[in-house]
Amino acid sequence: MGVPVNVVGLYLIRNEVDLIETNLLHHFDTAIDEAIVVDNGSTDGTFERVASLAASMPIRVTREDGPTTSRRGSPGWPMPPWRPG
Repeated sequence: MGVPVNVVGLYLIRNEVDLIETNLLHHFDTAIDEAIVVDNGSTDGTFERVASLAASMPIRVTREDGPTTSRRGSPGWPMPPWRPG
């Protein structure tokens, strides 16, 4: 028998209170066993909603209120581990 696999979903979110619960429920139902949710400065109650879901679901939630854009003017996502070309 193989080694058990635990699938973890990683979410970087901001102001998604109207979508996040449906999104998490769908992914728990179809693909993931656990979620890590990083809220990036929501002001609409998203962080609080995810925190309440975490009380009864395998969700780790944290807040990172850092900048939302990089110096290159693109969303503050990390650079990919590969370089084009």
